[in-house]
Amino acid sequence: MTKRSPKTSARRDELRESAHRSEPSAWRGERREPAHPRESDRPFVRLNLAITADGKIATANRAISSFGSPRDLAQLYRLREQADAILCGAATINAENADLGPRPGSPSRRGSARRQLPLRVVISGRGKVDPDSRLFQRAFGPVIILTTRRISKSRLCRLQGLAHTVKICGVGQIDFPDALRWLRSERNVRNLLCEGGSQVNAALLEADLVDEINLTICPWIVGGRQAPTIADGRGVADLADASNWRLDRARRFGNELFLTYCRIR
Repeated sequence: MTKRSPKTSARRDELRESAHRSEPSAWRGERREPAHPRESDRPFVRLNLAITADGKIATANRAISSFGSPRDLAQLYRLREQADAILCGAATINAENADLGPRPGSPSRRGSARRQLPLRVVISGRGKVDPDSRLFQRAFGPVIILTTRRISKSRLCRLQGLAHTVKICGVGQIDFPDALRWLRSERNVRNLLCEGGSQVNAALLEADLVDEINLTICPWIVGGRQAPTIADGRGVADLADASNWRLDRARRFGNELFLTYCRIR
């Protein structure tokens, strides 16, 4: 049996106690704004995800990645409207041919909205973004590609002709803290909505850059050892190393649960 240090065991026990501690319920209550410094060198980061009851964000073959109801989709559009920028991985953009735009029929789509549309930020270490994607065909918010020095010259030139900005943020992998500081200082992004996928979520969570998680739990079981979860990647080996979250709000509509978790730091 592996021996654990008293410090690690104490931390694990503290997390377990915190997870089960009774606090005033926010069930169906008004949403409380999570604590975040007004003057920060990075944006406030929200994740938004719809997951199955067994914690998957897509099927193993990636053929199905949308589990939510029209109400869940309405929440997605609401969060987009509140954001200064929307962040998404290139694999998700390519798989879903997503444009990261406003809700259909909204004034923003008709070009009469006064509020500036959020930036559309795509993550790809090698610049593997489909040039024929609807992302580049829809005249919504400016498209920014965050990539690394691994991008080839041909891809870099191609994306520079399609996107508003292509920003190098790292050598071998995306430097997320630096990327978020750049978005805050150069593009005045105060609220950032991340829509996945699991690798991008994992990188942001590992760097402790996520402040709020919005989860819709949908009434499906898909299984699959290779099916992606909320945050894939290396993970942690012990509960003492896990990040701690507070359930801030819970609502039930039909067979779906809408949960909001805030980071405890």
